[in-house]
Amino acid sequence: MRFLIIFLIGANAFAAGPYFNVLDYGAKNDASAKSTAAIQSAIQAANQAGGGTVYIPAGKYLTGPIELVSNLVLDIDAGAVLQFEATREGLPYTKGRVEGTDCITPVPLIGGHDLENVTIRGRGTITTVNADWLKLVRQPDGVAARTLWGEILQRLDAKQSVPPEDYRKAAPALRPSFIRTMDSKNILIEGLHIVGSSMWTIHILYSQQVIIRDLTIETYPGANTDGMDIDSSRDVLISNCYLDTGDDAICLKSGKNADGLRVNRPTENVTIT
Repeated sequence: MRFLIIFLIGANAFAAGPYFNVLDYGAKNDASAKSTAAIQSAIQAANQAGGGTVYIPAGKYLTGPIELVSNLVLDIDAGAVLQFEATREGLPYTKGRVEGTDCITPVPLIGGHDLENVTIRGRGTITTVNADWLKLVRQPDGVAARTLWGEILQRLDAKQSVPPEDYRKAAPALRPSFIRTMDSKNILIEGLHIVGSSMWTIHILYSQQVIIRDLTIETYPGANTDGMDIDSSRDVLISNCYLDTGDDAICLKSGKNADGLRVNRPTENVTIT
């Protein structure tokens, strides 16, 4: 009954609305130039219209992070390939969580926070190269940040507070999730072929009423390329997915330590079939 309610909500919330073709906003489907700005412009046009479908037709697109908005369908059609470059250029930082610790992280390659009524769907492919992301964090600034990240975890284990600027300094040690929704509600992810990942492939964080179905996720080989991490979230249905990953397939997480320094919140009401 609970998931019947979710499907009924989803049937209404994921309505397509007006269509916004990214080619009309300057996207290049021959990979001749990056299409990040064009895709984002189409998303903003949908947002200004009160919601709608951003349509990505067949072709190959080079892109950076895609920030979603509420009341949006991101439709990646069959034959479309979105190639996400491994770079820190145009990769800002935002609030997030890594291994149970709330911190500053790179923005997800697709996603956002405080979203409602969002669908990411299609028969297209999204892809990135895990090895290229590893090279970034192994550069000197990444190594230094990694050392600081280890110190932060030690301070948290000792129940010591950590100033926000230290989290920001440690952020270059971290890689972005591929798809992440945070503090979001009524999310549908379906149909896509996902090849490779920067880190965790699908990260559902502090979110509720989520459906993930009909995905093919192939991230092997790769470091930390979990298929799905359901992280302090509730009312989640995962069905009919194929996972061949470089790390865990599906993880259910609830944070660490109810001590005020880390968020300890259960994941509950999850069906995997």
